[in-house]
Amino acid sequence: MSITIKPRNVFIVCFLCSVFLAAPASFAESIDNLGPYIESHHPNGRIDWKNGLVYGVGKGYPDTNGGSKNKALRAAKVTALQSILKVVSGVRLDDRRTLGNIQQEGVTIHLKALIRYEVFESRFVEEDQRPYFEVTCRAPIKGIEGLTAKLLDTLRSQTLPWPQSFPVQEIGGGKPEVEEEVEKWLVLFANDQPDRSRVQPALFPQVVTPKGNSIYDLKMVNESDLKKRGMMQYVVSDKRKDEFGSIGTNFDRFLAGVKSLFSPKAAFADEKKKKRKKRKRYIIKSVQEAEGLMKTNLLISEKDARELKNEDPSGQILKKCRVIVVVNSPIGGIEGALHRYMASMD
Repeated sequence: MSITIKPRNVFIVCFLCSVFLAAPASFAESIDNLGPYIESHHPNGRIDWKNGLVYGVGKGYPDTNGGSKNKALRAAKVTALQSILKVVSGVRLDDRRTLGNIQQEGVTIHLKALIRYEVFESRFVEEDQRPYFEVTCRAPIKGIEGLTAKLLDTLRSQTLPWPQSFPVQEIGGGKPEVEEEVEKWLVLFANDQPDRSRVQPALFPQVVTPKGNSIYDLKMVNESDLKKRGMMQYVVSDKRKDEFGSIGTNFDRFLAGVKSLFSPKAAFADEKKKKRKKRKRYIIKSVQEAEGLMKTNLLISEKDARELKNEDPSGQILKKCRVIVVVNSPIGGIEGALHRYMASMD
């Protein structure tokens, strides 16, 4: 079997390859592949703000459990759950409140009842003079069983001044949603802020303009999408906004196009796969600064707000919580302070 390569195709391939090889490597980097923003709450655990996961670490010592490794392991699991509760209590809800201090407004939340956790990692450490089990448990923030979903249900059942409005609950029986060929996502670059103005992740942040207009807040989103993916995904990169572009998001299509010059059948198979997996388009904007007492709200320019409205007139990006925030790696964590009532729960 022989393959005939037309001179014209060879020229096209060489030209396109030269263009892509000359472009900065960052252009070929997908936003989806950026690493998660990890907020440390040492020694209790950490929060993964991209994937929506809370981790808690616990230790159990055989010498304080009658020499029993099984009892030490159980003790480590219990301590890991307590660590998750401590971390969760420090989670910022908005620019003024954490989950652990809203009971000061007359609300009592049983955090333990809101947590659905699983054992993520377990190991027995013998290198120390005092051997111990170390167990890491994790709990979801997003999803049907996640903290956000449980929290919204709990807050809605309470009589309280916060939040003043809840996300939009879709009414069943309506017209089926139109299938999108390309998913649009808003990417907000906030990784050039000074340390004192560093963006802090929150469950219910806002995007605002200098004139005080809120273009993205809790009352604007669909509840099902909020529970599914959270209001924002926080990722980490040291690259600037102008180092990302459409080339990176279209790189796979470029490779498929080159492949089609030699193997039309293979290209057709790749196109069928693409139809099953939605493509993404990123609308990239800059964050001017972080606002609010806890620096959770993101300020963008009036110009960027208008452009976003023009590019997404129906507001589907925001309604569906398709928002990614690019930040620098955190310097340190904020220790969660667990309310004594919560700490004493059985």
